[in-house]
Amino acid sequence: MKFFNFLLEPTFDKSLSEIGGVVLPVTGVLLGLVYTAHIYWLQGGFSKLEYTRNLLEDLLVAEGNIVLDLLIGASVISLFAIIESTSLISAIFYTFSLVFIIDLVRYTAEFGYIQTLFSSKYIPSNYGKTRAYIRKALNAGILGWLKPLFLFVLVIFYPLILSFDLILSGVLTLNNNSIIVFILASTLFSFLQVKSLLTMAFKVRKDIEKRVAGKQKDKNNSFDNQVSNWGGDKRKIEEVVVLECLESIEIIPDFKSSNLMSKNPWTSRDLTGKPVLDGSPIIHENGSCHLNLIVPYLEDDLETRKFIFIWTKKIFESLAKSKSGVHTYAASFFRKEKKLPKTHFALMRASRGTIFNLVDKKLSDEDFVAKLEGKFLNESIDEF
Repeated sequence: MKFFNFLLEPTFDKSLSEIGGVVLPVTGVLLGLVYTAHIYWLQGGFSKLEYTRNLLEDLLVAEGNIVLDLLIGASVISLFAIIESTSLISAIFYTFSLVFIIDLVRYTAEFGYIQTLFSSKYIPSNYGKTRAYIRKALNAGILGWLKPLFLFVLVIFYPLILSFDLILSGVLTLNNNSIIVFILASTLFSFLQVKSLLTMAFKVRKDIEKRVAGKQKDKNNSFDNQVSNWGGDKRKIEEVVVLECLESIEIIPDFKSSNLMSKNPWTSRDLTGKPVLDGSPIIHENGSCHLNLIVPYLEDDLETRKFIFIWTKKIFESLAKSKSGVHTYAASFFRKEKKLPKTHFALMRASRGTIFNLVDKKLSDEDFVAKLEGKFLNESIDEF
């Protein structure tokens, strides 16, 4: 009961100015540690992440922003606490709260993206930036939201509750107890986060490795006729990233389609509207990726040509914008028939840099394909 009463009406032996004078040097030291951690990552720490660097960079930046928010907020408010300027402190607190909430959502979204890669969820490519962030954040699940909600409640919501009477009366100024609680809570959590900033990336990397190994094992057990010959963990992770990207534009591997797997054998005549990935993405040791795609049986060769051009642009643009480390993409398009060899209609190839340049020019599907670095078109669809 005493603890509950203390939470509702905390009392402190020291004044606001005394608390500020004690905490300010501590936050200064912690800020130095945080900058040291950032320098560590920038000067070589990322190289230790090996094949997970592309996935973890944004997560580490988001984690670092949270720590910096806490420390800068605690430092600035501690500085003005020394002179007990509660009005100015309150204005700083509300500004901090807005920035902190945005950074918490960004962290949750980055965590949610990694969760998305290893689940059946995906983020549709037609989502805008804001909507995609919300979807990523929702995909983080309970585990991803636990820390952000905990920080929000203790650093922002709890101090506001302690000043609820003032706020309810129309005065937005925080009382001394709210300010002291904010200073102590933000300093304590930033201290705990400094260690996390140095070790979290390696913990997440180990988790990714376990998930990749488990996912590969499950796929091999479920589809004995699928031969997966990945030479290293890098290619396994790239496969997961590429597959998630393709699924966001509703292209799935044939072995994930229960409708196709129920037909033996299935053909292009069983497809409608979208190509299907034949097997898994092939990630080569040199950092390139090859996709084998089966196209639907269309009305004529002209429609097949248009279909291939539309999906070449859509696939390459989506892959180039993903977090994959692949630098060169190639896509082969086939028609699949019963008891006949596959008809090879086209092979498209381009580097990531070329794709970005072409996307910026907003070209038509025809012009986009025409400017690719490498392409082969079957004579049946070559010219119209």
